[in-house]
Amino acid sequence: MLEEVLLDFANIPAEPSDVRSTCVKCQRPSSVCWCGSLPKPRLCPKSRIILLQHPAEEKRCLRTAPMLHFGLSDGKCLVYKGKRFPGKHQGLEDILTEKNTILLYPSPAAVDLKTVVGSDINTTFNLVIIDGTWPQAKAIYASNPILHKIRQVKLLTNSCLKMDYYKIQFNPDLHKKYLLRILRGLPSSLGSLDTHRVILTYFAISGLDLLNELDSIPNKQYVIEWLYSLQVCDDAELVSGFQGSATLNTKLNFGQNALYKWGHIATTYSALATLVILGDDLERIHRASIIRSLRALQLPNGCFTGAKEGTEYDMRFVFCAASISYMLDDWTGMDVDKTVDFIIKSISYDFGIAQAPHLESHSGSTFCAVATLALTKQLHRLSEAQLEGLKRWLLNRFEYGFTGRPNKPSDTCYSFWTGGALKILNAYHFIEAQDNNQYILVTQDRHGGFSKWVNTVPDAMHTYLGLAGLSFMKEEGIGGVFPDLNMSEFKIRMYCVLPSFHHVLRIPETPEPAGALNMRYFRKALSSSGAPCSRTVRTASSCNSGAQSRCESNEIVVERLCRLLRYCLQILEGKKDSNWYVLDHS
Repeated sequence: MLEEVLLDFANIPAEPSDVRSTCVKCQRPSSVCWCGSLPKPRLCPKSRIILLQHPAEEKRCLRTAPMLHFGLSDGKCLVYKGKRFPGKHQGLEDILTEKNTILLYPSPAAVDLKTVVGSDINTTFNLVIIDGTWPQAKAIYASNPILHKIRQVKLLTNSCLKMDYYKIQFNPDLHKKYLLRILRGLPSSLGSLDTHRVILTYFAISGLDLLNELDSIPNKQYVIEWLYSLQVCDDAELVSGFQGSATLNTKLNFGQNALYKWGHIATTYSALATLVILGDDLERIHRASIIRSLRALQLPNGCFTGAKEGTEYDMRFVFCAASISYMLDDWTGMDVDKTVDFIIKSISYDFGIAQAPHLESHSGSTFCAVATLALTKQLHRLSEAQLEGLKRWLLNRFEYGFTGRPNKPSDTCYSFWTGGALKILNAYHFIEAQDNNQYILVTQDRHGGFSKWVNTVPDAMHTYLGLAGLSFMKEEGIGGVFPDLNMSEFKIRMYCVLPSFHHVLRIPETPEPAGALNMRYFRKALSSSGAPCSRTVRTASSCNSGAQSRCESNEIVVERLCRLLRYCLQILEGKKDSNWYVLDHS
């Protein structure tokens, strides 16, 4: 009987999968076919276009080379694919050596195209164009000496024509709508990220914060309560922290600890940062339990693992551990000396910093390491040669956008990872400022959000990090970023002015408008129920060494509070004396 049933199943004809229709001419899906937009009749210029196409360019979805080929008359656009030219392409060498051949390439020897054409408009030319990304085009030009012998031209704009007309404009409203969509619910394409809802929430809310659009969130208190519902307090298993989502939470384990109902170091950092951004006072955080679990995650070599079991260990989690300790103002969960030793051992031969010792340098791990040293106030542990080499390595990651490693394409997210590390090291100003925001803006989706590369799908992470990168570039309409903690500068200013939270605060030159500070903290500090003299204050030195907190004398606490209030009055009155306000001299 079973064999008959299986035989019946085997005889069922397989249905072919549904494949979307494709245009035969341009090879693009019919819904995005551009053939109908080509000029009719086809253009027939006097000169010819010679395209030297990098092999990788043929695979790009937009297919601009066929667009040019089908838009011009036959024989007016010749496409040669490869990396070496003339190579085996028949007749190409003759074309490249003709007197009327010119190369459109912005080399130092290039001249204005108009000066080559001159007054004789009847002259025909072979206009050679390298088709590829800037790194690909530079590689083709450098590896083909025959191109160096061709007259090189460039396009210069008319003096009466504003270049701003050609620049991509930043559209904050689109990104606001995109980030709000992420908060309302994940699209089906992001279903695989369901277990990382807390991290996605952090990216979305951080992006809205930079856009000064937190008030557009329908119910901020609901988000706060949802985050607290994911808090785990388990001192027995030492897995306290925040979960990434409610995936493992059921009716059977509701309100109690259970197997694999664990906090994760990355989601704990994301949850704490989101709560700070939303204005929560962190009073409901199980600080001691989280710190105890954090201590259990540090390995003998000084690195941190993401969770109790089943995760890797690298520099990302070192940064998360430092940020958690910083926000909770308790460094007893980290052996700072071991952590710094791990970071120094991870410095590569090229002065970049890897995820761990003996691995390849990477901008992401470099940022995590530099930010950790800044949060722990241990940047001075790097030698002068290491600091200068590190700055040079980071500066070399800038091409037409920021890259993460040598010989890799530019990526939107590295505008923060690379740029943030340079900001912490006070070396960002060495980046050439002119139009360096255009790569990020070219990844701007028409429906909102930023993507990793051009013509790819946007996501929450690249959207936030793209906004943070634009903040470094002083893009109008975006707030400042405090790179050390990967959070908006305004939120850091609101939460870090009290000595118990942060000791040395870097303030931008332009103060916030009157009323910017969150005054409920001052009312709480001055209330009769919470007298300043009973406040426990942790010093910078005790934080760095991991010692226990200690109560200071009433005079010191009162003196600090007075300096704090004087500082607030300066901000509210619009005065500024210095970029640095030191709130703790101990």
